[in-house]
Amino acid sequence: MRMINAVAIVVAVVLALAALVGIGNVYKAEGNAELVNETYRACSSAARDLQDASDYLTSEARMLVVTGEIHYLDAYLEELNVTDRRGKAVQTLRDYLGDNEAVDDLEEALSESNALAQQELYAMRLALDARGLPEGSSMPELLADVQIDPEDDALSPDEKVQLAQGIVMGEDYTVSKQLISNAVSACADSLLQGLNGQIVLSNKELRLSLNVMQAITIMLMGIVVLVILAMVFLILLPLAAYTRQIKQGELLVLSGASELSYLADAYNQIYEENRERTISLQHAAERDALTGLYNRGAYDDLLVEHTDSVALMLIDVDYFKGVNDTYGHDTGDAVLKKVAGLIEHSFRGTDYPCRIGGDEFAVIMTQAHPEMRGVVEEKIETVAASLLDTSDGLPPITISVGVAFSDRHEGQPDLFKAADRALYVVKERGRNGHAFYGEE
Repeated sequence: MRMINAVAIVVAVVLALAALVGIGNVYKAEGNAELVNETYRACSSAARDLQDASDYLTSEARMLVVTGEIHYLDAYLEELNVTDRRGKAVQTLRDYLGDNEAVDDLEEALSESNALAQQELYAMRLALDARGLPEGSSMPELLADVQIDPEDDALSPDEKVQLAQGIVMGEDYTVSKQLISNAVSACADSLLQGLNGQIVLSNKELRLSLNVMQAITIMLMGIVVLVILAMVFLILLPLAAYTRQIKQGELLVLSGASELSYLADAYNQIYEENRERTISLQHAAERDALTGLYNRGAYDDLLVEHTDSVALMLIDVDYFKGVNDTYGHDTGDAVLKKVAGLIEHSFRGTDYPCRIGGDEFAVIMTQAHPEMRGVVEEKIETVAASLLDTSDGLPPITISVGVAFSDRHEGQPDLFKAADRALYVVKERGRNGHAFYGEE
């Protein structure tokens, strides 16, 4: 196994390094293809922007000439001087492509559009001269700089309007618009032709890298199959048997290679130690250190777990502080142990005797009903009588007991409060007795 693993690791490392190089080439080719696509999208969008901006200028100029409404002039000048989509389109292509045939085509379209803009400004100046500016408006500086030919300036207002409309709607104007469209189309064709070559090259690089990755993957799979076949018969079958035994919580039956047998033996030892430790920890977590009864934490859990057909007994040692003060804490501890022992031996194995405080005890009786009151009283009296016996050298003590059954009417307090109320009644009567919740 060491030889097979060593050879497999060396070959796998070499192939993995080759795979990393291949993956890098794949990402590089993919990045190049994406860059080409992004360049084409951005440049095509820029070419469309120039065409759209030129058409927009034409539309606004024609609307002004036809209607004479000044807001068309504002929109025209906004596009021409501020938005300037045409200039930005050419700059975009230059940023992406530098000196390129497509850039030359778009610059030609921009040049034609600028020449057309001079005609549009002349026509709008004629139209505004003929109709006049709205009250409170002034001639924009760009339009004011347009010089009207004396011959055109001598025309009547209607003739000026007709001339302006002829300029932006005539045959020459249409020919110029077509020249712009042709230049934009030539730009798009140049873009497509130039970028197609780059896309083809990127695709070739990508296919080559993928073929290399496929070959590496096949070789890695072969190594994996070889290692798996070697390990199935030498290691995995014994491990499968160990797994079944672990799931069933059993000790492992030693088998397989010596290393596996050693591990199985170590597991068996740890398993036994953990089982003993778990039992010890569980007992320590649930039991009171002094009396061995269930502690307060276990009592709380048991009270939540058992809610139906149970009886709860709360037991207080009467005047226990006086025992400690008079006889000392050692005697007090012995008294608590005596009480705990009597409680534990007086009740059934299915009941849960607990120490819930310094001198406070409780018993959770399962499968208990109010009809069992006599049985409960008998057990209480047995414990109380034994506590008066001083033959063991301990002082006589008395207890106060409150009892409540879970089978009670709705609207009454919960089981603990009911038992605590009964205990309170006993203490009000002078202690040394017992009471059931609900009795007067």
